[in-house]
Amino acid sequence: MWWWGQVGEYAVTVRGKRHRLGTDEEEATRKFHAILATRPEEPAKAQPGTVAELIDRFFEEEDWKSEETQGWYLKHCQSFIDFLKSETLAALKVADLAPYHVKNWLRSHTNWSDTTKNGACRAVQRAFRWANQMGYIKVNPIAFIPGKPSPERRENVITPAEYEKLRTHVLDEDFLDLLTVSWECGSRPQESLRVEKRHFDADNQRWEFPVGEGKKTRKKAVRYVYLTANAMAITRRRCLKYPEGPIFRNTDGNPWTTYAVACRFSRLEKHIGRKLALYDFRHSFTERLRQSGVDSINIAALLGHADLSMLGRTYAHPHTHPEHLLKLLNGG
Repeated sequence: MWWWGQVGEYAVTVRGKRHRLGTDEEEATRKFHAILATRPEEPAKAQPGTVAELIDRFFEEEDWKSEETQGWYLKHCQSFIDFLKSETLAALKVADLAPYHVKNWLRSHTNWSDTTKNGACRAVQRAFRWANQMGYIKVNPIAFIPGKPSPERRENVITPAEYEKLRTHVLDEDFLDLLTVSWECGSRPQESLRVEKRHFDADNQRWEFPVGEGKKTRKKAVRYVYLTANAMAITRRRCLKYPEGPIFRNTDGNPWTTYAVACRFSRLEKHIGRKLALYDFRHSFTERLRQSGVDSINIAALLGHADLSMLGRTYAHPHTHPEHLLKLLNGG
């Protein structure tokens, strides 16, 4: 059972059919168990013998929250299968799979960063963890990968001068609107890319994402993104232009995707001197608030964090501003 954010209800997929269970969690759970109790017995499935068969079953049976998520896992798992084929291991048995197969696959991609390798490794490991949890395999042969690369910490804080330079090279209003709101409000990329007119609370000058439509966290809460006057004007204008669906779209009228945004930043790299990402705007928003003296509690609230732990662990970049630290040291 899972939360279907697009329709605002709980849902479950049983034997290829999706059932909508309503908005109340207890009632949804009751309906879920009723469906399981009345479904016909399924014939026992043959255990997946090869690695390829196991991964195919993972993609057939897993309840994917979005096509984007499914696509991310598919890209990495297919890369692993292609590697096994290139090593004449297309028929490799699950029982014969070992961590060194995964390590050799990662080593073969010399152009991948440690962050990409870490994500690729996690994608393949999830397929086998799923199979183990479902009872298709008794032992997960790659539950632990010795020396798995660690993701690199992104610390691309954009200075106001860099931001202004970036703006001069963005010639279309559609992409500039997306960057402006991200810069001024610190919204998560997925929030900026998915916000619709129905999320716009003009009276309180904010976007409001109901439970289940914001970032998936253990704590179920409404997510608010507060808007500057400039971001308010942009939101109003784009809601008038796109009353249905995402309001931030490209010049062709198609909603921005993470891939399309990444391509735009790739083209801008030659002007800025480094590759940026939309999440860097959120980091930069946080750093500007820190430098202006806003306390951590209010910064965490604006970012939509339940507590201060994420703020200190992910968004703290004090060493990138030595002049600020020296000022504090000298009693400034």
